[in-house]
Amino acid sequence: MKTFTTHDIARFCDVTPSSVVHWINGGRLKSFQTPGGHHRVSQENLVAFLRSLDIPLPAELCASRARVLIVDDEADVTRVIEKAFARHLASFETEVCHDGVDALIRIGQNPPALVVLDLLLPKMDGAQVCRVRNRRSC
Repeated sequence: MKTFTTHDIARFCDVTPSSVVHWINGGRLKSFQTPGGHHRVSQENLVAFLRSLDIPLPAELCASRARVLIVDDEADVTRVIEKAFARHLASFETEVCHDGVDALIRIGQNPPALVVLDLLLPKMDGAQVCRVRNRRSC
């Protein structure tokens, strides 16, 4: 889990570190304290906070977002899963594909941190995708 100091956050938001401490003490920004009493904020909490205020995300935060590949042939299902990640797990970047063959190609080109995989897919079902992927990684 990547964490940020009050000074890091102040630099991102163009404010003073004491403003960040004020946000933390006021309950607007979730943090934890080190044994030495210093505040640390997880990347997930920081991204959620910045998005809630429509503050543009610094490149440093965007570049380190974990990718999730959502594989389902039903567009309605992929939209629901994408919305859930956007709302509750803002530190993830989602990508969608609709069949097993495309999933294997994307996994091979740029392996995601997580794959959400439907078992009933056209061309190649989810179980076959797993078997092929597991053979390739050995």
